[in-house]
Amino acid sequence: MKNKSTTLNEVLFEIPILLPTLNTYSRWHWKKQREHTRIVSLLVKEALGLKFIREHSPYNECILIVQRHSTKDPKAMDWDNVFAGLKSLCDSLTVKHKHGNNLIVDDSTACILATPTMILVKCKKGEEKAVIKIIKIS
Repeated sequence: MKNKSTTLNEVLFEIPILLPTLNTYSRWHWKKQREHTRIVSLLVKEALGLKFIREHSPYNECILIVQRHSTKDPKAMDWDNVFAGLKSLCDSLTVKHKHGNNLIVDDSTACILATPTMILVKCKKGEEKAVIKIIKIS
């Protein structure tokens, strides 16, 4: 997949999905929420490849940066609404979650040391995606 970059201290990849807002996510049935996490997990596997995921040593401490490409005007969005979209993504990155991909040990503050950085990017319809960068701290 394009825009994939991996080193010992950094993982960069993109997934072709719009991360939901709190308004959208909270209105979904719990089965749909669970299915969304599974889909995000599969997209992460596809973006990085199974070989990389199997061989990757999960980061104990890291920083998470996410670009959310959406057709919505970034200036019109509330941060609490935007950050809720990280739920499925963070679950799909961990070792502990059922659909986790072994990239980070946990999605707690003990592992992700700072509030994840969200960069909102306006895009055309059909170009929605998330670009994820995980930086190892220790």
